[in-house]
Amino acid sequence: MYLSPNIKFLRKRKGFTQQGLAVNLDINRSNINNYENGKTVPPVNILIALSDLFHISIDTMIRINLSKLRESQLYMIENGSDVFVKGNELRV
Repeated sequence: MYLSPNIKFLRKRKGFTQQGLAVNLDINRSNINNYENGKTVPPVNILIALSDLFHISIDTMIRINLSKLRESQLYMIENGSDVFVKGNELRV
């Protein structure tokens, strides 16, 4: 599971500080720190907000180590070509 490192990776990729992301999500900065360090798992409403903010499916945030992808792959995922959202990999 890659959720914790992916939250940190995406936050930095988008230029947010922990405080900035917390303000955007209307939560405390300590929550962001706990999510990034794997101390707690974000509740569903925060996962949805993160997914909307970063334009990446929740499934991808959990299953794929985003820091290992090439920039072109990240660009495709962020712009709607997420393998977990389309095609035969669709999970409902």
